[in-house]
Amino acid sequence: MKIKNVKFHVLDLGEKYAQWRAQFGVIELHTDEGLIGMSRCPASSRQIVEERLMPLLAGRDPINTESLWQSMYGSVSNSDADRRGTVTAIGALDIALWDLKGKVLGVPLHRLLGGYRDEIPAYADGAMFNRGPQGMAVWAKRFVDEGFRAVKYHVMQEGPEEVVETVRQTRAAVGPEINIMVDVHKAWQPHEAVKIAHNLEQYDVYWLEEPVAWDDMVWGMGYLAANTRITVAAGESESNIYRCRDLLQRGGIKVLQTDILSSGGYTAWLKMAGLAEAFHAKISPHGASYPELAAPLLAALPNGLIVSAFPAGQVPEIWSRLYQEPIKLVNGTIHLGERPGLGLAFDQEFLSRYKL
Repeated sequence: MKIKNVKFHVLDLGEKYAQWRAQFGVIELHTDEGLIGMSRCPASSRQIVEERLMPLLAGRDPINTESLWQSMYGSVSNSDADRRGTVTAIGALDIALWDLKGKVLGVPLHRLLGGYRDEIPAYADGAMFNRGPQGMAVWAKRFVDEGFRAVKYHVMQEGPEEVVETVRQTRAAVGPEINIMVDVHKAWQPHEAVKIAHNLEQYDVYWLEEPVAWDDMVWGMGYLAANTRITVAAGESESNIYRCRDLLQRGGIKVLQTDILSSGGYTAWLKMAGLAEAFHAKISPHGASYPELAAPLLAALPNGLIVSAFPAGQVPEIWSRLYQEPIKLVNGTIHLGERPGLGLAFDQEFLSRYKL
C-alpha cells in the first residue's frame, strides 16, 4: 500500500463563526488501495500540507508513521517564520496516517496507541468574552446540568478581584464535586500569580492554566508551583518535546497541555506523554475544537487525564455535525467504539454544504 494524494477541504460555516475567524480544514489522505485516512486542522494549513509535506509522503507506506513523521519534521526550517504552523500541519497529517494504520490493522486507535481504557472524561470549554462572574456561573451550571463534571473559566482581562469573585460564584453554582479549571492566558507576573492563587485555593480550583506571562514562563511557573497547592497546567503554545521537558523539569507543571495538532500529532505526543509520566505529570492536550482527535490518545495512556471539548452546538464547535456518527459524549464522558482507526467518517453532505 502506498500514499497516493491528499484532498484538503476548507469549510466556512458563516457569520456565526466569524468572530472566531473559524474556517475549518478537513483532510482526506488517499492510498492506492482505496483506504482513506482522515484528520482536521486549521484552514491555514492547506498550503503547507499540499506543497511542502505531501511530496515527502507520496509513494510511501503509510504504516511507517515514525519514518514519515521524521521526514516531515525535518522540513521545518530554522528560518521558518511559522514553525508552529508547519508543525500543526505535520500533526494533522500524522493523525491521518495513524487513522490509516488503524484501518489497515483493523484496530481502533485508542487500542493501537496503548489500550489503557475505552472511555475518557471531557470538560466543558468555551466560556470566554467577559461573561462576568454571574454569567460564568450560569454558563457553568448549564453544562453541569447537561452532565459535565468539569468546566473551564477563561480569564479575559479581568482584574484579580473579579477573577476570584467569578470562581466563587461558579463554585457556588456548580457545587463542591465539580472540577473548575482557570485558564489565565499568560496574564500574570509570578508574584501576582502566587497571591491570586492563594485567594483561589479556598474554592478548590482543579488547575491554573498558563498562569504566568510568556517572557519568564518557565521560572515563573516553577515559582508558582512551589507556592500554591493548586496544580499548574501549561504547554499549549509549545511545539516540540524539548520545551515540554523544560516546563516539566523546571516549570513545576503537573498537567502537560501541548496542542493535539501543533504538538506534531500522535507520534510526537506518545513521546511527550512518556516524558510527562517520568515527572509524575498528567496529559490533557489543548484543542477544544478537536475532542474526537484527542480522545483516542488520552484513553490509550495511563496518564491521560481529561479531554477539552466545546460542548455540542456551542460556537465554534463542529465535531457533533461533521461526521456520519459523531463521537459519543454522554454525561461528560467520551466513549470510544470498536471501529478501526478513529472510527469516524465525514458526512459528505455537510462537507458539500459548507465547502469553499
